[in-house]
Amino acid sequence: MDGAVTQRLGERVVDEPVLFEERQPVEAGRRDGHLKVVAAARAVVDAQFGCVGERLLQQPLQRFGRHAAMVAARIEAMARHDPYKAFNFRVEIEGITAAFSEVSGLESEVEVIDYREGGEPTHVRKLPGLRKYGNIVLKRGLTQDAQLWNWHKQVLDGNVQRRNGSVILLDDQGNERIRWHFHDSWPCKYVGPTLNAKSNDVAIETLELAHEGIELVV
Repeated sequence: MDGAVTQRLGERVVDEPVLFEERQPVEAGRRDGHLKVVAAARAVVDAQFGCVGERLLQQPLQRFGRHAAMVAARIEAMARHDPYKAFNFRVEIEGITAAFSEVSGLESEVEVIDYREGGEPTHVRKLPGLRKYGNIVLKRGLTQDAQLWNWHKQVLDGNVQRRNGSVILLDDQGNERIRWHFHDSWPCKYVGPTLNAKSNDVAIETLELAHEGIELVV
């Protein structure tokens, strides 16, 4: 080889690593730019498909939500609710501390008025009349405690002492569940025990309360 060819080959061998090193930042910049473009395009596509997907999923989710609500309502309706026991109760009367073995008479009634005018069809109108409340009957075992009799004795003597009170139904854990609240009550009747030398029963006294209203509180 002549000297000129050899010199050019040497320059080429020397320049190629230099050119490679110079191209690296340029190519790296191109790759970064390409990746950014791809990432931006992907974000746009994801956003568009996300909106579309959200719209597509919205209606099935709404249907699923309604179905779940219906299922929950059915489960609630089918849930078992055992009735309370009649033997778990207590009675509260203002100023009186006593336990009772039996309570009855928790009732209210509206009397019906029959009314008809001439020329009307041959049927009678039914109108609501006066409200009536049944007397509450309390029974308990007779002891030396004379509170109930003394209250009734005040009425006999013309000194009516009206008291408010409640009959409270309890659950198996002793928690209050239902309350019948009565007001302005007074003992209109007292009944002593029935005694029988051949019986094996507890001596029971009975107090009957007249009152002016009853309210059920749950």
